[in-house]
Amino acid sequence: PRPSRAARCRARSTAAAAAEEEEPALDFVFFTVIVDDLVFHDGSTAMGQLGGGGPQSCFGATLVKEPGQRVGLAASVGRDFPSACRAWLRSNGVDTTGLLQAADSDSDGARPTPRAWQITERDGLRTQVWRTPHGPEQVAMLRPPYAALPRSYRRARAFHLGVHPQTPPLKLLARIHQALHAPSDAGSGNCSGVPCGGGVAEGGALGERKQAGVLSIEPFTQSDCALAAEELESLLQHADVFSPNFREAATILGMESIDENEEASVRQACEMAARFAVVKEATDSSRPVAAPTTPGAASDAAPFGTRPLVVCIRMGKRGSVTLDTCTGECTHVPAVPNLCVKDVTGCGNAFCGGFLVAWANGESAAEAAIQGTVAASLMAEHVGLPPPLLPAKDGSCLSMLTETQQRADQLRVLTRRFHM
Repeated sequence: PRPSRAARCRARSTAAAAAEEEEPALDFVFFTVIVDDLVFHDGSTAMGQLGGGGPQSCFGATLVKEPGQRVGLAASVGRDFPSACRAWLRSNGVDTTGLLQAADSDSDGARPTPRAWQITERDGLRTQVWRTPHGPEQVAMLRPPYAALPRSYRRARAFHLGVHPQTPPLKLLARIHQALHAPSDAGSGNCSGVPCGGGVAEGGALGERKQAGVLSIEPFTQSDCALAAEELESLLQHADVFSPNFREAATILGMESIDENEEASVRQACEMAARFAVVKEATDSSRPVAAPTTPGAASDAAPFGTRPLVVCIRMGKRGSVTLDTCTGECTHVPAVPNLCVKDVTGCGNAFCGGFLVAWANGESAAEAAIQGTVAASLMAEHVGLPPPLLPAKDGSCLSMLTETQQRADQLRVLTRRFHM
């Protein structure tokens, strides 16, 4: 006799669950998708661009990742999500099973994909103006709950989130941190009580390292006021990488930003990075801040997942300053010179994606910053996202990868180390 409808439904559910169980873990997961409508200082526009930070971080990640490593994007999108945006992700090798279909609104029907104007001034200052109704429901679309993610995403080895410094999603950050640092049953691929994070889970390229994972946090806006001590501790307590831009760092700490010249900015960035490190140390006494090394001193990269906080302050055309609190070394990586800048939207996100992958793969903080800087430079030379990195008949992928290597070599010569 033919099975009942209920039995057939149960069978399909069981098969789907089994398929998800067998899906190998991703290595890197990035959050947030917005459809951007770009407006530039000269009045030109570029509508319907894939934005929100997550796709740009994915670009930086795919540029730096090792063969076989997998990158995924997590967000909720509406039925109106442009097919061209989805096609770019797939063409670039980004896993899209984490793009969840948003539930219809009870009052308005189909919920749209988050969309916003991105207005860029001549000096690079960018203002975001929401085009879709912005409230708790849309915020939830930008960063889906951990439990809603596919299992292959929940088992990822590294995550990157953009957060508002005054209202970070502490529950989500804590849940990711718990999964990344959960104890594992050696060789079993199963974690105790939570989905596998950075332990010995099978299927992910980083699983061979058998180390805890990395959670990278990037503020997506300035703070309206200096954060109180407890607020700053809450923001940093789960972070392994913290990467604000120069203005964001200054407003979070309540400092007046010094922008008179590059040397003054670099010195202040080093000071701000050290202050963040002290706060992080207070939240985790088992990870003390090491004494600074002498300028130019070489240091071996620590194994994946065993290092404390790294702070990276992005300074646009003046490069970035990175403090590795494990070695105490502070480095300045300049921006790639002589760029033909077309659009700076998403450059910081691309930096964070490249930085996270290099750092998680065991590179030094200085080398990770170099890789992030190269990713940001390629973003700046395109309106919207650069073309896909998968091989093309015209050789565009190979050309971009060659340019990436050349720019990284150039920056290695120009990178400076500081004694704090």
